[in-house]
Amino acid sequence: MSQGLTVTMLVTLAYCASFLTVSAIAPIQRALIPGYGDLAAVFFLPHGVRVLAFFFLGWMALAHLLPGKVIMWAATAYLFGHASLSIWGSIVSLLSCLVAYEITKIIFRHHGDGRPRFSWQMVMTMGLIASLFNATGLTLLQAQRPELTTMAVYVLGDMLGLTCLMLGLMAYFRWSDRRGS
Repeated sequence: MSQGLTVTMLVTLAYCASFLTVSAIAPIQRALIPGYGDLAAVFFLPHGVRVLAFFFLGWMALAHLLPGKVIMWAATAYLFGHASLSIWGSIVSLLSCLVAYEITKIIFRHHGDGRPRFSWQMVMTMGLIASLFNATGLTLLQAQRPELTTMAVYVLGDMLGLTCLMLGLMAYFRWSDRRGS
């Protein structure tokens, strides 16, 4: 199997698994935060998968994320009963991450060699920028005027999802390093 297909399968699996995790958390969220439970997830792991995919794969993440985005859009729209959900929301989310990736590369460019450095600050900055664009785009897509509360819920969920995913991956890699030693 080609390396590109393997990466696409891994990214699709990670995206779908993170999305299904959010679906499992949704009933608890609806009970704790009435009125915002259906709007956005307070713990949205798929944002972390998108941001990390763009961070590590660059613009090629579009191709690797697309199958997972389409699968989860179709599952949400047709299997979970949200037929009014537009595929355009998935496109907005992907393009938001692409724009954030390009902006973050400029912000974190080294003065000497022009290449971005690897850092968690860069990932979190990229996640925040992507989330702000995503929240604005999704709010406008729903034909709503961007409201601070609505956008804050999107950004909070995205950033908590990204943070938890990063912390989980860091813990896993430390554990696997110790286990391998």
